[in-house]
Amino acid sequence: MRVCSRHCVPVFHDHADAPASSGQSLVQALKADTLSLIAWQVGMYGWMALMRFVIFGKELPKTDPSFWFLMQIGMAATPGQTKERNVTLRK
Repeated sequence: MRVCSRHCVPVFHDHADAPASSGQSLVQALKADTLSLIAWQVGMYGWMALMRFVIFGKELPKTDPSFWFLMQIGMAATPGQTKERNVTLRK
């Protein structure tokens, strides 16, 4: 079962690999997806907060190309955090 959220983060992706009769696999999938989404959000908001408060010192206008470029960098960098959470839960 694959469901895509707003940012195309696979939800319940671990449940598809487990036997259908296992209720425990659904619990593990919920844990993995919840923690990976939280890690992604922390990474993304942390990156943008660093750019806003430390590097630029002011709020970047949402219409400015540099804002969207920094968002793309943050989106490219945060999957490393989510992978770490999923690997930890699969053990």
